[in-house]
Amino acid sequence: MQARTWLIGGLVLLSVGLSACSEQKQAPPPPPQPSAPPAAPASPAPAHLIREGFGAGGAELGMTEAQIRARLGEPVEVNKAGETVIYMSYHPTDNVGVYFGDDGRVRMVIAAVKDRTWCTDFDVCLYREGDLAKLKARHGNALLRFVDRDGSVTYRLLTERDGKKIMTEYTPVEEKQGVVQVAVLYWSGTIDTSSFD
Repeated sequence: MQARTWLIGGLVLLSVGLSACSEQKQAPPPPPQPSAPPAAPASPAPAHLIREGFGAGGAELGMTEAQIRARLGEPVEVNKAGETVIYMSYHPTDNVGVYFGDDGRVRMVIAAVKDRTWCTDFDVCLYREGDLAKLKARHGNALLRFVDRDGSVTYRLLTERDGKKIMTEYTPVEEKQGVVQVAVLYWSGTIDTSSFD
């Protein structure tokens, strides 16, 4: 009888304990944590992108004068032959030139700016020491070191787009392994044709 009483008492206590547990309110879930801010890019995008085979700083081969003005704004200087624009400058002290052909479209873009913001998308920048080595590593044998008849040295890359040959030509300062100027232009010769021809 005593064992039976203990058993009943134990069952009652167990029942009371279970019902107390089921009546407890569950804690609300923790508030969502704010997501981490996106990681910064390894290196910022250049302010003035050099696009081999296309142009630089937003000026591209084949654009009209109106398209250049719409993209780059008003030039610092304009040279004309009669009423035809042949050259527009877009930098007050350094060289950023847009040259037009007889068809009224951009035939050449040249940039030689010292502020180190004129860069390719593979991080070769004008006026930054060591970037000539990066340019050579990027293109290998496709990049030709060319010595013209006047002794000037350039590094040339010849590509083709829309059936037209395009030369991207870098002017180096080899003792500092740097590049100080880029020119992107339509080209009619081979990669080793002199610019004096």
